[in-house]
Amino acid sequence: MKKIILLFTLLLMSLSSISFASSTQFNQPVYIGWYANTRAGGPSPAIAEGYDSKTYDSFTFGRGTEALTFKFENRYYNGIAASSISKGVFIGKNFITKRIIACPEIYKITDNKGRVFYLAKGITSGPEQVFLLMGKCAGSYYNAIQISDLQKYCPDIEFMDHDGATHLENPYIVGNEIRLPYKRSYWKSGNKTGEFIFKWNDEVQWFSIQHIVY
Repeated sequence: MKKIILLFTLLLMSLSSISFASSTQFNQPVYIGWYANTRAGGPSPAIAEGYDSKTYDSFTFGRGTEALTFKFENRYYNGIAASSISKGVFIGKNFITKRIIACPEIYKITDNKGRVFYLAKGITSGPEQVFLLMGKCAGSYYNAIQISDLQKYCPDIEFMDHDGATHLENPYIVGNEIRLPYKRSYWKSGNKTGEFIFKWNDEVQWFSIQHIVY
């Protein structure tokens, strides 16, 4: 009887370890740099920091098929770069989005299955706030969660020129969740905090979004 109980216990432990190993677990985000376009003024070419390579019209973070690339066009006046415009954000050769002014903070996130994701967030030189969570969806195409997706939970999250603006804090990992805390500063009434939770679903191979106010 003791042998049967022992074998049953070992079987349960084995199944539990297999289940845990097969589920997605993220590694902590690694800050890799920043990128910015300019709208007007000069001399103001596109600029970046922390990139691995650059060309006349791109900055690339990382190498290989999972590298993150920002493509741009510098506009010149009398031979001097007067402004720059975005031509697109790519992972490898896969187009992600065009509507981007800057990515003030870029983080690389990997998981226990070798997948690569990028999270970009922060405040641009103007009143707009940026957010992008980019990666491969369902193992076949690339997708992104953008600031417009977060507006469903926080309607005023994009613009920072108002009282109590939402400041996105540093992301961190809890198992299969990418968590993004934020803070609102209210004059006289103190601070209010909250968090976005991007939870990976192994069945649909993409993130769900949860919003919590503390």
